[in-house]
Amino acid sequence: MGPVGKVIFPNQENRGTHMNVSGVALTKHAPNKENAIKLMAFPFQRGRGGDVCSEECRISCKTGVLWSALQYSWGSFKEDSLSLAAVADNRAAAIKLADEVK
Repeated sequence: MGPVGKVIFPNQENRGTHMNVSGVALTKHAPNKENAIKLMAFPFQRGRGGDVCSEECRISCKTGVLWSALQYSWGSFKEDSLSLAAVADNRAAAIKLADEVK
């Protein structure tokens, strides 16, 4: 982020800022399970080239992942607490709406 950039967290007066959720899965018959698990853990390892959340300016929801100095400069914010179950309940309607916009 350049010197003229400014981070704005929307919806601070009501529901809070939307939080993206990223995930990864390991299939049952993965041919190289041990290395796959190492790869899945890599973004969260400190001091070994990890810390992907900090490097990509993402704020991790995982406890214990340290923020970078840049992330601290953004200040605190209120997170949207909408559960993933509620998001999933509305998935079909969201897809239908997105298809209408095409």
